[in-house]
Amino acid sequence: MSANLTFGITNCTMLEDKKLEQHVTKIIVEVCEVLDRHGVRRVPIGAIMRLLGMEDHRASAYDNEWFPLDDYFRELSAKQRASKEQELDFSLPPGSKIH
Repeated sequence: MSANLTFGITNCTMLEDKKLEQHVTKIIVEVCEVLDRHGVRRVPIGAIMRLLGMEDHRASAYDNEWFPLDDYFRELSAKQRASKEQELDFSLPPGSKIH
């Protein structure tokens, strides 16, 4: 069974393992952040699928589909970064020493 990714990619499905879907979504967003910083404004879905290891014959079905790196994407990206920062707590417990 499969579930749709939720950030603007249409007709692109992943396994219904929620943790796997979240992990793959994070990878896609991080790759797209790099592309966005370098001025890419549309991402070919087939290319992203190949980058993540999808077989060419399956990814090629999506070669003519794109998703934009627009304000909606940047908002999602910012939320992901904020969420990631909340997950990372580098503070030491009281009384801890670094040796």
